[in-house]
Amino acid sequence: MILRNFKLDDLSKLVKHSSNILNYDSIAPTSKEFNELISQYSLNNIIDKANYGIVLEENDDIVGVLLARINDGSKNLISDKNLHLIDCSKIINEIESKKFTEKELALYRLEIKTIETYKKILDDVSRVVGFSSELLFFSVLPSHQKRGLSKLLFNKFLKHLRSKQLHKFYLYTTSLCSYNYYEHIKMSCLRTDMITKSDSDVTLVQLLKDKLPIIGMIFHSDVKNFDIDTNAPIKDPVIDEILVNNKEESNNVIVNTFKNVGVFFKNIMNMKNSKK
Repeated sequence: MILRNFKLDDLSKLVKHSSNILNYDSIAPTSKEFNELISQYSLNNIIDKANYGIVLEENDDIVGVLLARINDGSKNLISDKNLHLIDCSKIINEIESKKFTEKELALYRLEIKTIETYKKILDDVSRVVGFSSELLFFSVLPSHQKRGLSKLLFNKFLKHLRSKQLHKFYLYTTSLCSYNYYEHIKMSCLRTDMITKSDSDVTLVQLLKDKLPIIGMIFHSDVKNFDIDTNAPIKDPVIDEILVNNKEESNNVIVNTFKNVGVFFKNIMNMKNSKK
């Protein structure tokens, strides 16, 4: 498994990753084609703002990803000449021209409501509170969770913020997502707003009747609230290669690897000598 920086070629892989994360099947049956389109729509509304991205890759698949907007003057991950790759208008036309089920189209309308609520909350918060950075997208595939991978990505992000002398960050999530994780790591909910409760969208209300109301939330925190340990042991030995920006960090990885190998062989020799 490799931890590395995001690159442009990852766009199609991220759509596949995102479609596995959104899991609209838990609300209503959806086709693979719909899942991929709605995932791309959701992702495109995020990644156009991102200027920091790291991914965990295994067997050419992205199993974990973290995208962020950091106010340090860095260029966006998607340059102006490549913005056509994340053009939402094409996706909207494709979704609305396809013959998807009424339930699928209702989920598409839910995604629109979610994004609109995000922009509304963000505008309100930005006028009142100053933040240096935004965590835009953070996920690990369900099949790879509980292996320490989320902590690895999150700590890498926090360490990067500290290196830039940036301290406060925020994120947007909804009550349909695993927002309990952010409460668990002691982030504070700064602002909430209703995405949908009961309105004229009868199909959507029927689909979500056991999940209403759906709430959008802005969580925030200070980096100093976290203990950052990028050398903390990971619960999975398959992470065998880490690509880092900092040359000194890279050298430390190599040095520590050789130290571990040296200790291993030293223990073997001691065992042999004790048997003589």
